[in-house]
Formats: sequence, structure tokens, C-alpha cells
Amino acid sequence: MKNRNLIYTKIFKFDFLLFLLFSALIFYLYSNYINILTWGSDYAGYINLALAFSEGGISEYVESRTVLSYYTTTTTEPVYTPVGFPLLILATQLIHSWNVILIKLITPLICVGLFFLLIKIFSKNYEKIIIFVVMLNPFFIDQFRDITTELIALFFLLLGIYFSRFKNIYFFTAVLIRPSYFVFVIIYLFLNYLKKRNLNEIIYFVFGLFSIQIIFSLIFNINFYGLYLLTETGSTNFSWLFENLLNIDISRITFIIYEFGRLFTTISHPINTFVGVVLIFLLIFANNNYSYMSLGFLFFHIIWFHYDYVRFLLPLAVLVPISFLLKIRNMHLSNYLKNWILVFTFLLIIPYSLQINNQIDALTLQRGPYQSESQSLFKYINNNYNEGLFSFHSARVFTLFTKLESYKIDEEIIDDTIIICEFRKEQCKLPTNYKLVYENNLYKVFESKK
Repeated sequence: MKNRNLIYTKIFKFDFLLFLLFSALIFYLYSNYINILTWGSDYAGYINLALAFSEGGISEYVESRTVLSYYTTTTTEPVYTPVGFPLLILATQLIHSWNVILIKLITPLICVGLFFLLIKIFSKNYEKIIIFVVMLNPFFIDQFRDITTELIALFFLLLGIYFSRFKNIYFFTAVLIRPSYFVFVIIYLFLNYLKKRNLNEIIYFVFGLFSIQIIFSLIFNINFYGLYLLTETGSTNFSWLFENLLNIDISRITFIIYEFGRLFTTISHPINTFVGVVLIFLLIFANNNYSYMSLGFLFFHIIWFHYDYVRFLLPLAVLVPISFLLKIRNMHLSNYLKNWILVFTFLLIIPYSLQINNQIDALTLQRGPYQSESQSLFKYINNNYNEGLFSFHSARVFTLFTKLESYKIDEEIIDDTIIICEFRKEQCKLPTNYKLVYENNLYKVFESKK
């Protein structure tokens, strides 16, 4: 009994010290990103939708965003985002009081929460150390520049897998935050069905999602999974998926494999395609729930085509190593081989550290709404305009910081649009009857002569 208590004490100390080290490292790295935020506008879509929920103006928000989306013919931005993260922002408003910098803390906190969950899932010390290295993937750290939803949805997905109590609530939350995680959940539930021959889990999950969709449709007249509308073609979420499914080609598959490899090498190099192929074969060899979930998610993104694949594939940076760790456990490898795997994993710290250091050094060049010039611009706009239609290269972020409607100029300028140009990055498109009304080191504001 005494020996058993001693073992438990050692494990607890190891877990605690590893968790403490990881947490300290994450927040040390995050200290470089506290006032950094990109112009990437997805987070603005989440927060704007949360504000619309809070103010009871969902219909007005969606109607306004729909009109604005038609002003830009080639936009890839959704009319409105999936509802899960906005509802989470709404539920925690007493903590952040709509301060974007405080909302942004969700990313490092989720990194720490994910690590804590994973070291509780895996019992062996070498497994915990591998997880430690995996969670320092530079692409995870790069998320500190923004407010994204991949990691928080992954957190709820893993909660649903490892805790039977409230399982469906965790799964629903993951899918409401990232609808593409439906692929993970349905594959997981299907594989469980093959083992247990019990359809109830699948029926409850699908029926629950269907019910959630009906509730949001009837009460708010929106879809829980958001609305993507390609104004150039008129394609919506599902029609876009169907069109892509009919137009799969080798170049798209090769690109996905390349991005999958880059997720782990973290560099841009032709070797990524080879790494991606090797990982796919290793996933097939692993032959467990996580490997098939990962493969299914990869295939899904062949038809859900987007420019930012590494971000979308971020959950695989965790799920793939979990798959391999479970396979290693089942293979009953010798300690000698496990030590070599551990050494190989530790070697990743070298390129990861260099990449993270490069990312932090590059922050001095990071453009975004918290640059002094951007804040001066917003101050000018808020002091001089109560209404109006504006054009800006990051329309949803502009709306978040000014509460005014904005669209990104494409071909045609809508009448009486107030044009804001970041003149060091873009060429200002101006009608002849426009005049300059404001200027700082980065921005010029033009409006029509009356």
C-alpha cells in the first residue's frame, strides 16, 4: 500500500511539474502577443454575431451582412459565422465585457486546458512528454495572433470522447463551434456502432443536431452552421460542397497532402508531400478511431476547399499523435524503442523553437487593428460619423471597432461610400469626385464632394 501511494505521489508530482512548465511556457510566449491582433476578420464575425445576439438584433445583422456581401463579388467571408463561438462569447460577457483583448485570451487558455486534458488521458510519462512537444507546434503558437475556433472545438470534442457524462453536450458544442467537426463525431460514433451494434448514439446525435437547426431556424431564422454565400456564383454552403465534390482533381489532393505534411514540419518545402504521404500510411497502419477520424477529416477538406488549410487542419496536429500513441501502446514495444521514439520527438523542439522565434521576431511587422495608426483611424471615424457606408480591406473588423457598415471594394464602388485606404499596402480606387478628409501614417479617408 505504501509503495502504491509512493507511485501515485511521483505521478502526481510529474504531472503537476509538467503542467506547470507547459503553462509557464505558453504564457511566456503569449506575452509577446498580448496587444497583437491581425486583420483576419473571422474573429470579428464571431464577436459581431455575439453582439447581435446580446442586443436582440439577429435579423437586422443578417440582413445587413447579406446586402454588404453582394457589394463584393468575390468574397470568401461568410454572411454570418457558425453560432457556437458567438454564444460562448455571449455567455462569458461578464468576464470580458466585450474587450477584444480579453476575448483573445481564449487561445492560450485553451492550449493549457487541452494539455491538462491530454496528460490526464495518457498514463505513461513518455506519452505525456510527447504530448508536451506536440502542443508546442509553432502553428498552435501562431494562433496567438488571432482569435480562432479550431482548438476550442477540439477541446470539446475530446471531452465528448473521454467523458460519457454530458457526451452529447460536448459533441454538440464542438460542432456548433466548428461545423466541420461533424466529420470527427460521426466517424467516432460509427466506429463505436461497429463495436457495440448500438445505433442509439448516432440517432441521438443526428436528431439533436436536427433539432438545434430547427430551433435556430424558427427563432432566429438562421442556420447553426452559419451561411457562406459566394456572390460571384450564388453558391451556398452545401451547393459549394457538391460542386467541389464533382470537381476533385489530382492537384487539389496533392495540395491537401502537402499541407498535411506542413502541419508537422512547420516549414514550406517539397518534402511536405512525402511527409504527408508517410503519415497517411501510418494512420492506416494505426487502425484506430483517431486514425480514421483524421483520414476522414482530410478527405472532407478535399471538397471543403479553402486557402488557409493549416489552420483548418490544426486538430490533426493533436489527433494524429494520439492515434500513434495508442498504436504504440497496443504494440507493447520495448522500453528501448520507446526511448528512441522519445528522442526523435525531442528533436522536433529544435526546429519548433527556431520557427517560434522567427514568428515572434516577425510581430514587429504585424498589421492589425491595435496599431497606433489603426486606433487613430477608429477614433477619427467614431468622432465624426454616426452612420454611413464605408469600404475597408477588413470590413468585419472595421464594423467591430466602429459599429458602422463596411464592405471590401472589388469592382464597383457603391454610391456615397466613404473609402478608407491603407495606402502603403493597396492602391486607392477613387472616383474623380472624391476628396481627402483624413490622413495618418498608414490610412487615408476619402468621401464624395457634396
